Amino acid sequence: MKAAGFPPLAWYDALLELRRAANGLRAVDLEERMLLAQYSISRLVERLERADLLDRRPDPDDGRGRLLVLTQPGRDLLQAMWPAYAAAIQRHLGAALDKQEAVRMASLLQKVLDHGLAEIRP
Repeated sequence: MKAAGFPPLAWYDALLELRRAANGLRAVDLEERMLLAQYSISRLVERLERADLLDRRPDPDDGRGRLLVLTQPGRDLLQAMWPAYAAAIQRHLGAALDKQEAVRMASLLQKVLDHGLAEIRP
């Protein structure tokens, strides 16, 4: 990503998780989805907010909480980063697997996701 002039991969991952959560995420939920420590998420969220890639909004279900919501510039950056990310995946992973192996790997990864990443967190 850096060679392509983009921010770090963690930015892409955070923006992707926020896009998947149409109504936003609490920071603790983003932390769980990304498997990062709380202090790392706090710094990442601050950087993304300063770059106008996310907004913090009141949580309608909990007045004390805040939701992290993807902004349009965040959506645009995510879309712009995808081709570089896809090329890196192909170069480092896809080229090493034939189609049958790639399908099997995708199936195994989906099984892990379905089981819940929180259960494999140290």
